[in-house]
Amino acid sequence: MPPKLDKRLRHLYEWVDPINQYDHIWDLCCDHGYLGLHLAKNPQLMHSQVHLVDCVPAIMDRLVKQCSKSDYGNLHFHLDNAATMPYEGLSHLVIIAGVGGDTVETILTGILTAIKRKKGATLHVLLSPNTNTYSVRQFCWNNSLELHDELFISEKGRHYEHMFFKWGGCQPILKKECFAGKGLWQVFTPAKQRYIEKLVKHYERCQKNTSHPYALKAKQAYSEILESYSCL
Repeated sequence: MPPKLDKRLRHLYEWVDPINQYDHIWDLCCDHGYLGLHLAKNPQLMHSQVHLVDCVPAIMDRLVKQCSKSDYGNLHFHLDNAATMPYEGLSHLVIIAGVGGDTVETILTGILTAIKRKKGATLHVLLSPNTNTYSVRQFCWNNSLELHDELFISEKGRHYEHMFFKWGGCQPILKKECFAGKGLWQVFTPAKQRYIEKLVKHYERCQKNTSHPYALKAKQAYSEILESYSCL
């Protein structure tokens, strides 16, 4: 078995429901590949083809050698740019974790371009960006990805917003989303307060850059969350 998953990856793993019968599961920018390897070993997911994708040759060489003596019949390796792959098949689960929000948006743009060409295709997306979650949520809303679930994860002094989006090939009835992830803050903790305070300061600095497209709106959204919940 691959090494034990940390808290962040364990949560993403637990979000993968075998009942969805995915044709393909994509662990993009996979790095050490632990998440994809655990998914490939899950007996309830043997019907799914699991893909480890990274554009760094050393990473893929190490993964291929690591798995050469193991029985991973449904596992595939791709030394490729995740934003430009063809994404063959109809039912897809895409996981992107450990990269910045700008990279997430670039990859999703390529995936949606490929998926939209296929009649009847469906796409589920699990995200754990390192940065720019406000922009990522805005991007997903603008591209008809519906928010299905979200969770705030703390691990080793760092904090992450996990997001589960679904795209089904048709224009959903959308409500105006809160790009600051308002649903995450209903149970407000000191860790969440520190996290949001840090984001407010970040967007205050960004406001000094007049070319920043959403700094003011992001700062206002996070400030409103602080005002609403910090006194509870």
